[in-house]
Amino acid sequence: MAVVKGLTLPQELKDEIHRTVASFPVDALVELAAEDKAFAPGIRATASAAEPLRKRLRALVDGPAMMPPRPLDALRRHSFQQQFVCVLSEMALTDTYGFGSMAAFCGGARLLVGMLLDPRGKVAAKAVEFINSGKPIAPPPATTDDARKALGAVFGPFIDELSRILLAPAIASAEPSPPEKQKDPYAGIKRTNAKLTHQVETLQKKVGTERQRVLDAKKTAESVGKDAAKTCSELKTALKEIDGLKALLAAKTEEAAKAIKTAEAEKTAKSSALEAANRAKAECSKKLEEKDKKVAELRTELSIAMDKIAQLKKSGAIDSKEQFIKSIDETIPIVKRTPRTALSETLNQAIGPNDKPVFLIDGHNVINTMPQYAAQETKGMKHEELRNLFVKDVCEYQRLLQPCEIRVHFDGPKPAEYAALGNSDVKIVYSGGTGDHRADYRIIQYVDFLAMQEGRPIAVITVSDDGDLRSDAAQSGSLLLHLDEFFSLF
Repeated sequence: MAVVKGLTLPQELKDEIHRTVASFPVDALVELAAEDKAFAPGIRATASAAEPLRKRLRALVDGPAMMPPRPLDALRRHSFQQQFVCVLSEMALTDTYGFGSMAAFCGGARLLVGMLLDPRGKVAAKAVEFINSGKPIAPPPATTDDARKALGAVFGPFIDELSRILLAPAIASAEPSPPEKQKDPYAGIKRTNAKLTHQVETLQKKVGTERQRVLDAKKTAESVGKDAAKTCSELKTALKEIDGLKALLAAKTEEAAKAIKTAEAEKTAKSSALEAANRAKAECSKKLEEKDKKVAELRTELSIAMDKIAQLKKSGAIDSKEQFIKSIDETIPIVKRTPRTALSETLNQAIGPNDKPVFLIDGHNVINTMPQYAAQETKGMKHEELRNLFVKDVCEYQRLLQPCEIRVHFDGPKPAEYAALGNSDVKIVYSGGTGDHRADYRIIQYVDFLAMQEGRPIAVITVSDDGDLRSDAAQSGSLLLHLDEFFSLF
């Protein structure tokens, strides 16, 4: 029950509050629902809806939020714990003997619930103090005899002390009793009055002493408070200095981290450049070997052709220049230039007939740079129409270059990827997110992804005129084509 913010109730108190809700009068529930529309919205304020209203009250009691004013006031007016506590004085409930004896007499949980619901601030504060102390809660007595015994066990020492004060022996300086025949009929009353007067004076002295002790304690507390305030101020100053040192340390740490990162990047770049150079050297060596082999084959074919021409000439089958040229054409195979062979020549790297390279095209870079698309935009064609025109052309380029995969990357508000015009080897990719160069980041991501694939290395070719993108792609191991180099293949 969140009557006090941040207070966690022991299970005994929760059970006691649940018993209060279970015995809450039906007419009081109906009255509460009728007066407070926010108490149980959607539930009618009638006696037939008593159980749903009771469940709503229990939900408020068990919830972590603070109890609303009207349900809390209803609990105070109709809880039997509060009806018991409200007749007791504030002193009786907050005094150590009073609180302990009442808890032993009626049970600690019942007394604490009543005190929490009590509108008097000191009474509720006493209950909160006891709950936060973690002390054991006195169980409720089983019978009235047990209640009396428990009350006597707690309150007995106080009664004994009070009895010693009230029944103290007569003052030693009192005059002896006169003879029987001269006995004063008011002598007993006078003696009792004298005793009581002495006891009152003694109590007054004790009260004065206690008051002085409290004053002295207050002065001491004020002095300690001043010293504590001074110490707190010095501590705050020291904490500010520590925060300044922490900020300086963080700045130095960040500078060191940046320096380390820059050094590592330079090292990685040098390593990547060295690897790229080694790969290029290996590819050049391989290409030279292939060319030497091709030259040898052509020489063999040329020798065979020359022998065949000599035989034809000797047999008289060739009697004109046209027939001679025709024989050469039929004998020596013609090497036909295709987009794939042009690609190998442009990249200076052999692309085998069974290789399936992956082209990563910077879509917006193409539309904004290549004349055939930029001119259409100048004529008034919408950007979406330009994009569709370019995608249609790419599908045709894929057919001419196949086998290959082409991925066209665009910036876009939502990430998406789909096949273009039903061609599963042409993917349109939208990066999603916000900011510039989002498609560049997705391209580099895909280059790194392909680099981690096992088996035969996949030829990855980045198509863009963006200098930063080309540099990052090359460091990740991608081959590069400028836009005009790509479109010159077709």
